[in-house]
Amino acid sequence: MGRISKYVYLLSLGLAFFCSGCKEPDEERFTPIKQALLTFEDSASRIRCVAGSAASGSYYAHTDTKTSFGPAFVFQLPDSVVHKSIRVCIEADIRKEKEGTGQTMAVLLKSGNQTLVSYLLDMNVAATEEKTWVHIIDSTEIPVWVNTTPGSVLEVYGYNTSPRSYMDYDNLKVTCKTVDYISKKQEHVTD
Repeated sequence: MGRISKYVYLLSLGLAFFCSGCKEPDEERFTPIKQALLTFEDSASRIRCVAGSAASGSYYAHTDTKTSFGPAFVFQLPDSVVHKSIRVCIEADIRKEKEGTGQTMAVLLKSGNQTLVSYLLDMNVAATEEKTWVHIIDSTEIPVWVNTTPGSVLEVYGYNTSPRSYMDYDNLKVTCKTVDYISKKQEHVTD
């Protein structure tokens, strides 16, 4: 066998060995838990809201240097979803004064007064325009190893730590669903 033939043979053998360990990615399956829309138009949700040039309707949530937290979606997770991954999807209309850091949507999982996990979704990535309502869609996942406490509460709200800017939000839609990862190899097994 020539020298080039040996290299081609060893390369193809190594490639075959490497690819035999490859598997198809897992498929995600979702089970809905809860969906809610906060428009801030009813009097119960108008805490820390402003009347004026809302994305729709008359009221919107406002955060700034004096009021870091906006109105929240708060939901107690059913015990049936403990030990499961939870996908939290957020849609909202966002308006911010200027580009900066600290303009976020916060997603927290809490048990009593203890925060089990918190995620801050950066609104400067999704909403790049200033002083204009921009529709954003984003999501995060609470992993199964964090979601272990019955009676946990999920909170989603605008959180602004920017020292020089405001962030408004309106039409906050929160969708919660469990995520199961199904191996494609297991799925194709037949009796």
